[in-house]
Amino acid sequence: MIKVIGFDIGGTLMEYKNMPNVWIDYYKTGFETVRDRLGLHISDDDIARSVEVLRGYNPKVKYREEDIAPEVIFTDATSHWKCSFHLEKVIDIFYRSMGLMPYIYPDTVNTLKKLRADGYKIATLTDVATGMPDELHKSYFPELMPYFDMYVSSLSCGYRKPNPKGLSDIAEHFGVSPAEMVVSGLSSGQTVISSANAALHAVTVIQIMTDTLKTFRSNSFLFICTPPFPFYLIISCTAENENVLSPYISKTLQKACRRKKFLFR
Repeated sequence: MIKVIGFDIGGTLMEYKNMPNVWIDYYKTGFETVRDRLGLHISDDDIARSVEVLRGYNPKVKYREEDIAPEVIFTDATSHWKCSFHLEKVIDIFYRSMGLMPYIYPDTVNTLKKLRADGYKIATLTDVATGMPDELHKSYFPELMPYFDMYVSSLSCGYRKPNPKGLSDIAEHFGVSPAEMVVSGLSSGQTVISSANAALHAVTVIQIMTDTLKTFRSNSFLFICTPPFPFYLIISCTAENENVLSPYISKTLQKACRRKKFLFR
């Protein structure tokens, strides 16, 4: 029996309208804005060096699961600046100058309300952008926070997906087993599936959840956790997006799910 439902946030419950297509492409502009706003005497070469340092912390450039505090990252990225500044202001201006505009999906609040009314505990499991403070991250969706019984981010648990630490923290907090949890979230192929048996088990769980989640986004990724907390990725999709999602799904799993008439109908 499912007792706890977890959600990723960005791309699942909401999105940022002005989010850069590639965060790295914004780094130079971000540091230039910091220089201009704070009147810092740093050169273009200083900024270029800061960009390279920050780029080195981006997990898409250099894979890592352990998350790193923003203060550590930006201390490193600004260590060569020969001027005085407040690190907290540098970080805040860097990210706020992106002008991110949060957009809460129309079905999000009603879905969360219904799940809580039905007795489910709601948790989040989300990765925070490299170097972004958790409090700033949460400031983009304050209207959603009251619906979360537990907020877990890569910063709060110390690890990014697909590391199981966040799931372990959620299960321990609520005193549930992995079989009593389901996590829904858009995750850009972070998980590689190789087990058809996992797919069949997950389909059973998802069928139980169908009535509750029927209004939810059709392209959501659904995670089901089983001991000892590996991630399994099950995708509710339509024929139109099959080509986009196929690279993330093993051939064995595709066949198994076709037999169950769940994926790639």
